Amino acid sequence: MIGRTLGHYRVREELSRGGMGVVYVAVDTKLDREVALKILPEKLTQDPGRRERFLREANYQSFLDQWKDGDLDRDRVAEAQRKVKSL
Repeated sequence: MIGRTLGHYRVREELSRGGMGVVYVAVDTKLDREVALKILPEKLTQDPGRRERFLREANYQSFLDQWKDGDLDRDRVAEAQRKVKSL
């Protein structure tokens, strides 16, 4: 995934892994800003319930960050959030 471009996000590095996906550091090429891009694993995109839950969580997060993405294309589901540097 590193080095690939998904929609208007260029993936730079892996940040973390979890049960609902992998979080990458990416660059929003439209707005030239660094984001945290959470990708739902391909095997889970085939499960309508998991896909719906993932998109619902992305929608809830948008209330906090005021921006998000849902479906990038028919094969990938992603959520982009403002990346905050850790201390």
